[in-house]
Amino acid sequence: MNLTEARSHRMQVLELAGHNLDIIPSEKITLDLQSDSLMHKSLPPVGYGSEFHQERCHSNISVEDIFSRYFGFPYVMAVSQGRLAEAILSHATIRNGHYIPGSSLFPTTKVHQERNGATPVEVMSAESLDVASPYPFKGNIDIAALEQVIQTYHPRWIPYICVEPCNNAVGGHPISLENMRAVADLAHHYHIPVYLDACRIIDNAYLIQEREDQYRNTPVGEIIREFCSYADGCTMSATKDFPTSIGGFFATRDPELFYRCVDQVALLGSGLSHVAKENLAYAMNNMDDVFERVRKRMNIVKKLHDALQAHPVVARPAGGHAIFLNASTQNLGIPHQLHPEQAFLHRLFSDYGIRGSVNHSSPAQIANNISFVRFALPIMGLSVEEIAKAADDISAVLADKDSIQGLEIVKKYPGLTGFMRSHYRPVT
Repeated sequence: MNLTEARSHRMQVLELAGHNLDIIPSEKITLDLQSDSLMHKSLPPVGYGSEFHQERCHSNISVEDIFSRYFGFPYVMAVSQGRLAEAILSHATIRNGHYIPGSSLFPTTKVHQERNGATPVEVMSAESLDVASPYPFKGNIDIAALEQVIQTYHPRWIPYICVEPCNNAVGGHPISLENMRAVADLAHHYHIPVYLDACRIIDNAYLIQEREDQYRNTPVGEIIREFCSYADGCTMSATKDFPTSIGGFFATRDPELFYRCVDQVALLGSGLSHVAKENLAYAMNNMDDVFERVRKRMNIVKKLHDALQAHPVVARPAGGHAIFLNASTQNLGIPHQLHPEQAFLHRLFSDYGIRGSVNHSSPAQIANNISFVRFALPIMGLSVEEIAKAADDISAVLADKDSIQGLEIVKKYPGLTGFMRSHYRPVT
């Protein structure tokens, strides 16, 4: 199939999917960079004759013990997904009228907090809103703004502060250990717990090692343990940085809260079978292998970032898991009502078969004309050659941005997932 035939075929696929990339099946995608999660990937099963399995059969070490060993939290619950861990924590701690200050949050985290009665309050550093700035820690919390929020709403109305290392919402940027320590000091002063969304904490630790001078010679595992020592607990999706297609965790230092959460799981279930827990334990057991996979992925992210950095729409500096482009109306010249982010991704798929995703914008980002599209790289399955080709293809679309057609919605569905099913049509 030549290039013209391939593009014609992809346009037919788009027509059948209502010009919505979320609807297109993965087998129709040439290079899928929609997510770094392995949740929908087919991974080889753990062999029951493996040395690891034989050791597990003769020991009492659980996946929870393995997690506690590396992250330092004494009370650990393994569940099927990170979003289930978010739901468990939110249900156990939040009441109507609560406020949750902290990082810009992943959509599922924010929704779980809101559905249980809380209002998330973003207190990100000012640098997080400067796409072109090379500031190394754009995931930092604004400490003065955090204290202002605490004083405004009173500590008794704040069940916890929520911090996301390598913050996806602002471009995958890390938080420094110095800043995390300051968050913890302020939280302890007001007797407020700190909980992490820790799914990309390994990426964050590598970027601390690279960018925070006093940690350049500190092993990544030690950086992770110190980072976690400033928190009271965490939720985690294991499918981002670990070689597993299932698994998540809720962990805490609070035994009373932990057993309230155990009661929830007794009613709802953890979503993990015995075999799934075995596979999750296997994926986590060799942390040196995990660290190496994450490091290699970050190197590929950096190569893609370097290849695209001539374009001013690229978020700087490189983050840990993805490349982010500011596909705003101001940058693409497409009116907001014609969905410039979706229109850019639509053109990239029709021309080259690459799928990215639209990053949900916070109110502060919208006010500052930031509308990210994301190209996320999983820890498995991508080659340097594929990424080099992707850089060329993305650059080609950016160079021809004036010819990108906007998209208008012709069928809009309600609900949390309605946007994933909406239908569009190109506007000439």
